[in-house]
Amino acid sequence: MEEELQALEHNQIWELVPLPPGKSAIGCRWVYVVKVNADGSLARLKARLINTGRIFLIVYVDDIVIIGDDSEGFKSLKSHLQQRFQTTDLGKLNYFLGVEVAQSRKGISLSHWKYTLDLLTEIGMLGCRPLDNLMDPNVKLVAEEADVLDDPEKYSRLVGKLNYLTFTRPDIAFPISVVSQFLSSPRTPHWDVVIRILRYLKKAPRCGLVYASHEHGRVEGFLDENWAGLLVDRRSTIGYCVYVGGNLV
Repeated sequence: MEEELQALEHNQIWELVPLPPGKSAIGCRWVYVVKVNADGSLARLKARLINTGRIFLIVYVDDIVIIGDDSEGFKSLKSHLQQRFQTTDLGKLNYFLGVEVAQSRKGISLSHWKYTLDLLTEIGMLGCRPLDNLMDPNVKLVAEEADVLDDPEKYSRLVGKLNYLTFTRPDIAFPISVVSQFLSSPRTPHWDVVIRILRYLKKAPRCGLVYASHEHGRVEGFLDENWAGLLVDRRSTIGYCVYVGGNLV
């Protein structure tokens, strides 16, 4: 907490002035965060002082990723940030916002391995039987079918967490978009599909994206369309992906 107050004073976040007549000061509160490494071990403890007013909110940049080489310009930028904002250089990136980053001469790989295992553990499916197929082609989901779930908020939270996985697992993007259509009134068949997605992830939780040099800068796109495929309103669904230099973006 003392380090946080010193940093706020150093960066001149506020200026002490007399309170205008008839006005009340905006409150603040402390927020404590536990930062962990990719293996779940403790990295550091942090304290942040935030504004609790309804109109204004102080936003802090807790972590920042800088991409570059070891040029003088890159080193100068890091030095400026360290002097101006008292940032700490943690070295090469290996874990950021739940994403594990592995760097080698062949390229950079991104995965949500720990995030996936934590999610399976939270749902109680860490020991579940994995599946090879992501979706059953014979199952067609509709809005008003079967019983409504007793806990629809649990369904919404789980779908939201799975949606975050699509950043490194684009293979689950389509089924996540399907189950997201029923957040307002999820039914038992919708929950069954979500569970199937988790069992699919259990088979290979380390899967992710690899970015490497393919010695070209071509922009390539791929498109797939299911004409009038939705049973509810007969709308068409379209999926696409774009590659730049041979890497999915």
